[in-house]
Amino acid sequence: MHILRKEALEVAVIDPKKKVGEEGQYVRYRGDHPGLEKVLAEARANNQEIRRYVENIAARDGGIVPLKYVLTEVPPMHVQPFHSHTNVDEINLVSSGEIYFIESDTLSEDAFDQIRAQGKLLRPGDVVVSESEKRHTVANLSNAYAYLIGTISAKDSVPEFRPDWKR
Repeated sequence: MHILRKEALEVAVIDPKKKVGEEGQYVRYRGDHPGLEKVLAEARANNQEIRRYVENIAARDGGIVPLKYVLTEVPPMHVQPFHSHTNVDEINLVSSGEIYFIESDTLSEDAFDQIRAQGKLLRPGDVVVSESEKRHTVANLSNAYAYLIGTISAKDSVPEFRPDWKR
């Protein structure tokens, strides 16, 4: 058994008011960063996105498990950048709030009306599986934070997957 404590995690604070690549737009911290709770409280007060990463999970044989968890706090009226994946599968569970999920080759992040009209509204307990190589995003178009639990896993599947829960 491996227990991953918050000190082993990494946390990113994303400022949606800044452009991708601009200094301070994406800042990553170790889970044991001094004053991290103060940084996160300030990020929430400024409606910034917060992501907690659980990655590089060690297997018993010393290898790395091909899976990453991303716990995301999506601020009000925020649309993540559209993106796609070629080598991973992405699955998200809405744990709190409301999230629009949308696939589009043409929309931009500021197209709120089209995202509402064309996107799928997800509520707590809903799960979305992103199709590989499709350009997609999530949007929180409400007035409160929404929370996602995401997994990103290697696209290459094992030859056969069977449930192995035993009693």
